[in-house]
Amino acid sequence: MSMLRGLQGRILGFLGALLVVLQVAVFFVVDMVSTRAARAQLERQLTMDADIFRELLARRTAQLTIGARVLSGDYALKTVVATGDDPTIRTALNSMRLRIGADRMLLVDDQGRVRVDTRDAPGSPQPSPFPRLVALTEDRDVAAAVDVLDGLLYQFVVVPLLAPDPVAWVGLGFVIDDDLASELRRLTAAHVTFLAPRTGGGWIAAASTLSQGSRDALARTIPPRLDQAPTSFALDREDYLVRTVPLEQADGRVGVVIQVSLSAALEPAAQLRVTLMAVFAGALLLSILVGVVIARMVSKPVRDVVRAVRTAATGDYAHRVPVRGADELGELARAVNHMAATLAERETALRRSEEQLGNARKMEAVGRLAGGIAHDFNNLLVVIMGRAEAIRDALAPDDPRRADVLLVEETAERAAGLVRQLLAFSRRQVLRTRVLSLNTVIETFEPMLRRLTGEHVTLSLRLAPDVVPVRADAGQIEQVLLNLVINARDALPDGGRVTIETANGRLPATGAPCAVLAVRDTGTGIPSDMQEHIFEPFFTTKEVGKGTGLGLATVYGIVAQHGGEIMVLSAPGSGSHFSIYLPQAPVAPIEPLVTSGPAPADTRGTETVLVVEDEAEVRRLMAAALRARGYTVLEAADGAAAVALATRQRRGIDLVVADVVMPTMGGREMLAQLRAKLGDVRVLLVSGHSPELLARYPTMAEPAIGFLHKPFTMETLARKARELLDGA
Repeated sequence: MSMLRGLQGRILGFLGALLVVLQVAVFFVVDMVSTRAARAQLERQLTMDADIFRELLARRTAQLTIGARVLSGDYALKTVVATGDDPTIRTALNSMRLRIGADRMLLVDDQGRVRVDTRDAPGSPQPSPFPRLVALTEDRDVAAAVDVLDGLLYQFVVVPLLAPDPVAWVGLGFVIDDDLASELRRLTAAHVTFLAPRTGGGWIAAASTLSQGSRDALARTIPPRLDQAPTSFALDREDYLVRTVPLEQADGRVGVVIQVSLSAALEPAAQLRVTLMAVFAGALLLSILVGVVIARMVSKPVRDVVRAVRTAATGDYAHRVPVRGADELGELARAVNHMAATLAERETALRRSEEQLGNARKMEAVGRLAGGIAHDFNNLLVVIMGRAEAIRDALAPDDPRRADVLLVEETAERAAGLVRQLLAFSRRQVLRTRVLSLNTVIETFEPMLRRLTGEHVTLSLRLAPDVVPVRADAGQIEQVLLNLVINARDALPDGGRVTIETANGRLPATGAPCAVLAVRDTGTGIPSDMQEHIFEPFFTTKEVGKGTGLGLATVYGIVAQHGGEIMVLSAPGSGSHFSIYLPQAPVAPIEPLVTSGPAPADTRGTETVLVVEDEAEVRRLMAAALRARGYTVLEAADGAAAVALATRQRRGIDLVVADVVMPTMGGREMLAQLRAKLGDVRVLLVSGHSPELLARYPTMAEPAIGFLHKPFTMETLARKARELLDGA
C-alpha cells in the first residue's frame, strides 16, 4: 500500500507541477503580450498625436500667412507707416491685429529692430528673432518662425510693406501658452509641453499641460539635443512614453514634448494579471481533485500488475492480471500476461543461447589454439619440406626412393593446407586484399571447379553483369568457392546441378550495399538439427575419413575476416543454398588478379646474405639452400646477434633474411638497427604468425622489403631472394 500511496503522490505531484508550470508560462506569455500590445498602441498614439500637433501649427501658420499677405499690399497701412507717428501706427496695427485675430503685431525696420509693438512689454534679454526673419524675406514674400520674445513663446510671420520697395516690415504672431497646450491635450489625450531655450543653457517649459513642478522636472530631463531625448522616463512616480518633436520653423531651438502615461495604459494588463491568478488558483484546486480520482483509478490496475509480477518472480507463471478495458492500463495487463506466458519459452531460449555461447567460446578457443601452434608447426613443415626437397634433388630421376620423397612433400603440403584452413577459420591468416570483381574471380577459377565437380555434376554460372566490386583476397575467395563446390559435389552422389550466382544486395545486419555470392545445389540437403552446427570446426556429416570438418568452418572464418555475412537455406531432399554477403568496396578501380611478374629464370647468386632465425634447424636449412645456389651466407640466432655481426661486418651484406618474431630482439627493432649500420639493405621477412602480431612489424609496403609466410620451399625462398636482389 505504501508503494501505491507513493504512486498516487507522484501522480498528484506530477499533475500539480505540470499545471503550475503551464500556468506560470501562460501568465508570463499573456503579461508579456499584453504589455507589448499596450506599449505598441501608445507608440502609435504618440505618432498620431505628433501628426495632429504638426497639422495644428501648420494651420495657425497658414492663418498668419494669409493675414500677412493682405497687410503687405494694404495701402492704408503703408500710408500710416509713412506718417512716422508711432502712436498712430500702434493704433492702426492694433486695429488690424484684432481684425486678423493675432495675439501680437509689430513694426520693425530693415535691421529687425522693433519700432512699434501692440503689446507693452519690458525689454527681454533673449535675442530678437526679427533680424533673421527680415533677412529671410529677401528670398520669399513671407518668413515664419517659432521663437521666444519678451519671455513668451510666439509663432511669428513677418511680411515686408512694399511701396514699391520695402519701407518697413510687419510681424504677426500667435502666442503659444498653456491654453494652446490644453487645446492640444483635448485633441490628443496626451500631455503637451513646449520647450524653449533657457538663457545660460538648458530648457524652460514655455507652455505645458503639466503642473509647474512637473514641467520644471521635465525641462531638466530633456538633454540639450532634442534628437537625444529619451523615449520613456518616470515623472511624478509615473512611467511615460515620450515623443520629442523639434519645430522646423524654430531651427531646432524650440521643441514639443508629447507624453502619454504608460502606467495608465498598462492598468488593464494589471487587472488581467489579477484575473489570471484567480483562474490559476481555481484550476490548481480542480487539478488536485482530478488527480486524486485519476490516481485511484490507476493504482488498482497497477496493484494487480505488481501482484502478478511478484508471483512470476517466484516461478509461478499461471497467474493472470484481470484486463479492464482497452486503454493503456488494459494493454499493460495484457503485456504482463503475455510476459508470464512467454517466460518459459525465454528460459528455453536462454538455455539454447548459453549452449551457443559455449560453442562460440569453444570455436574461439580452437582459433586461438590454431594461431598459437601455427608458428611452431610451420617451422617444422619448413624443415620437412626443405629436407625432402634436398633429398629429391639429390636422387636420380629413376631412383625408386624418389616416389617416397614426393609422397613426403605432398603430405607436408597437405599439412600446410590444413594449417591454412585452421588460420582461415580463426581469422588469423594473412590477407592480400584488393578491389576486385567477384565475376572475374569466378570466371578465372571456373576451369578448376569443373575439374573438381566431375562429369556427373553440371556446373553453371549465373553472374550479374553489374555486380558491385568488393575488397577481398582473391585466393581466399577461391578457397570459399572450392570448399562450397566440393561440399555440393559430395551432396550429389548420383549427379545433379551446382549453380554459382552473383548479384547485388544488402548486408542483413546493417543494410549496407554489398555483393552476394551464392552457391546452390540440388543435393541431399542438410537436416535442420544439424544446420546450427555446420560452421563449427571438425563437425561433418560425411563418413569417417571423407572429411576433416574444417571446410565450412574455413568458409565462415574467411567471410567474417572480410567483414561479410553467410546464410544457409537447406532441407533434406531440397538441396542447399549458401549465400555470402561481402561489403561493397569504396569507389576505386578494380585491380587485376595477377600482379606479380614472371619468376626469375636463375635463382643463383654470389651476393652476401645474412640469415636471422631463432629455430636452428630452419636457419641451417635456409643457409644451406642459399649456399648451394652460390650465395655467401652469414648466420645469426637472434636480432642481437645479427646486429653484432653487422657491426663487425660493416659492409658487404646485400640481403637480410629474418624471422619476424624472435626472442631478445624482434624483427622491427633489429631491422631499424641494421639499416642504421648497413643503409637501405634489402630485407626478406619470414613468419608463420598471425596478422595481429605481424601488424606491428614492417610489411611489403616498401619495395626493398619482401615477405614469405611459412611454410615455404627452398626453391620459393631462393626465387624471392633473387627477386629482391634484382630489384623486382
